[in-house]
Amino acid sequence: MKSKGESMPKIFAGVAGIVALAAGIFGSVDPLLCLQRAAVAWVLGLICGSLWVMLIGEGTVITAAPKRDSEKTESTTKSEESGADLQAA
Repeated sequence: MKSKGESMPKIFAGVAGIVALAAGIFGSVDPLLCLQRAAVAWVLGLICGSLWVMLIGEGTVITAAPKRDSEKTESTTKSEESGADLQAA
């Protein structure tokens, strides 16, 4: 399964391309020019989506990592305490 960072730029690019294509069709633009505009919108959407994930998406990963580490230390501390209780008995 792909992570959010891999699929979001493709989704963003697809939506941008479809919107540009629809705008060209409804605006009675030449079909070849309409496809060119949709392709440019797709490339720009891919670039902007990648930048979004790089700038915004990385912050969520960094803030989530310490929580996982603290949970692991709490569980190891509890197991060490229970091991000490068994040895004392």
